[in-house]
Amino acid sequence: MTTQAQTVKVELPLPAKANARMMIQICTAQSTLIKQCPAYPTTAPVQTVVTDMDGTVTTLQGTVSEIDQVRAKLSTLEKTRNTQMATVRIKHGAVGTALTSASNNDPNAAKAWTGATQTRTKAAQVPASTGAPLNPAFNGIKRHPGSVRAECEKEAGAVGYLFQFGTDPNHPETWPVPLVSHGHTFTLRNQTIGQVLCVRIAVVRHGSVQGAWSSVLSLIVR
Repeated sequence: MTTQAQTVKVELPLPAKANARMMIQICTAQSTLIKQCPAYPTTAPVQTVVTDMDGTVTTLQGTVSEIDQVRAKLSTLEKTRNTQMATVRIKHGAVGTALTSASNNDPNAAKAWTGATQTRTKAAQVPASTGAPLNPAFNGIKRHPGSVRAECEKEAGAVGYLFQFGTDPNHPETWPVPLVSHGHTFTLRNQTIGQVLCVRIAVVRHGSVQGAWSSVLSLIVR
């Protein structure tokens, strides 16, 4: 009768689908556990490969951190870009309004500016509304901790919306300058969990007329 030899292999799992963060977490935990074994201090081959793995994990951790920083910067730049685009649109509208006003309803004078005109039946002159936005709201985004969304009812014909954020609900005049958005919602990410955050919203209407601010809305960032 032949007895089949068995090979005992140390279990050291690392899932094939593990992402970078999971690999770092698993390998770090396994390295710590291995170093606690009584045989580790006297087993040079194991010390060498564990030290080598630790070094590669540290390098991977550095790369992951750099990626996080780049993504955070990209998110900030995209937010800045969107705000600047909305501001350009508002300023562009103001240029059109100024050119039309300077032309004084003279087709030839209007055409001289850009070579083209738009003709439409002029409605009865109605002053731009200066009212506050309707149904302002400010809520946390549960699936994204540290993220909040401010919004109001979308207004037909609005040029843009101003969102001003701060932390002192009693003194909005001390808050940073408002953020300009073409849309009626605005999302802030990566806010400090547990802090009180406030917002107020205003509508920018044709002629770059800013309406009244909404009431101040507050929440605790979750």
